[in-house]
Amino acid sequence: MFGRDGLWLWPYEIHGVLCRIFVIIAYVSVEAGVYAIQAAVDIVQCIALGKSFDLRPVIDRLDQLHQRGKLGPSTQCIVDASIARDIPWRRLDTESYIQFGQGKNQRRIRATMTDATSNIAVECVQEKRK
Repeated sequence: MFGRDGLWLWPYEIHGVLCRIFVIIAYVSVEAGVYAIQAAVDIVQCIALGKSFDLRPVIDRLDQLHQRGKLGPSTQCIVDASIARDIPWRRLDTESYIQFGQGKNQRRIRATMTDATSNIAVECVQEKRK
């Protein structure tokens, strides 16, 4: 999914009546987003049935998923700058490989190196003793 917003339809049944929940969320991690949607549906079902629901395990799991999937500080700064400029971005792997823009105007970065960073520049930076 390109971007960070999602609209999900979740069918479920309460007291023999088929119901549909429309959930709209913004997320950074797809895994955390899907888990949050499932938890939201469970919470609504419990409320509708008059049952209690323990939020602590849900919050702990969401925090764990967030910590595992968040970008490093320098990559996050670049992503934040693209968001401020309305440039669409997309995470291409579970690390820090990011695509900005679309089509012929797209650029890609891994951490803070862009697809335009020359191999010579990378080797010069790596040779810190010279």
